Amino acid sequence: MEGGTVLTKALVTSALPYANGKIHLGHLAGAYLPADTYVRWLRLKGVDVLYVCGSDEHGVPITLTALKRGCSPREVVDEFHQANAGAFAATQIEFDIYGRTSSPEHHVVTQEFFTRLLKGGHVDKREILQLYSEQSKQFLPDRYVEGTCPICGNPNARGDQCDNCGGTYEVTELKDPRCALPGDTSTPVLKPTLHWFLKLENLQKRLET
Repeated sequence: MEGGTVLTKALVTSALPYANGKIHLGHLAGAYLPADTYVRWLRLKGVDVLYVCGSDEHGVPITLTALKRGCSPREVVDEFHQANAGAFAATQIEFDIYGRTSSPEHHVVTQEFFTRLLKGGHVDKREILQLYSEQSKQFLPDRYVEGTCPICGNPNARGDQCDNCGGTYEVTELKDPRCALPGDTSTPVLKPTLHWFLKLENLQKRLET
């Protein structure tokens, strides 16, 4: 619609709400109502619009909630997917597709993306040090660790950010780290682990262009 171009088709997406809690008015006002209003305006202009959203059903907050409840992550995401879909319907925010990242088609597409990046030489494998729980026999993502903030000394800082001072840091910088998993009283230790990194520098010139 700018520069003389007539828009006939449009794809509009909104941020995917985490299936780890119920959406609130702040979510609606900040992310979904503006997009829904824009979609309705486009349709009034005769544009063929596809409005897509869905539940983000992967992530540490979900697994932590499941561990604290003593249930499976699937039970958590099923509950909040239905609750949030119902909230959108009640506020008349209408998506053409409201999906789930746990659906098989999303897994297939994600694997295709990764495979193409790997074959194209855009993925780098590197060994890094990460905190590990000997008691739970697993490596600990940031949210699985608490400790003393290296910036302000808050004794109850999260693994990646301190809610007291707002500081951010690497989880390995946290002082006196402790495992945040329910029932795990062990002190995390550093162990080497293999991770995969996207080589963004390979794509910099193309993105700048």
